[in-house]
Amino acid sequence: YTFDVTEVLFGAGYVPSNSEKYPLFGIISALYDTFHALPKITCSKTGALEDVRLCLTKDFKFRDCLGESKCPDEVSLPEPDVNRIARLSVFGQKSS
Repeated sequence: YTFDVTEVLFGAGYVPSNSEKYPLFGIISALYDTFHALPKITCSKTGALEDVRLCLTKDFKFRDCLGESKCPDEVSLPEPDVNRIARLSVFGQKSS
């Protein structure tokens, strides 16, 4: 299975932006509406969304994640750092 959180957020109108702020409740609601479980979200000290976790039962069904999300009421979804992605891509390549 593939669980594309990015696609869910795009579909709900949440797109990466270095200047736009989005309501955390709206992001959680979009994910809950799709996966029928509460995600665990972490943010940077500046309020940028860093991590979205979906929790599963032992039989791979979604369940609510435990603990609160430590984020402000409004969060940013930073645009990807293309230089970092390029470095990771090169680093991750297998040599022939």
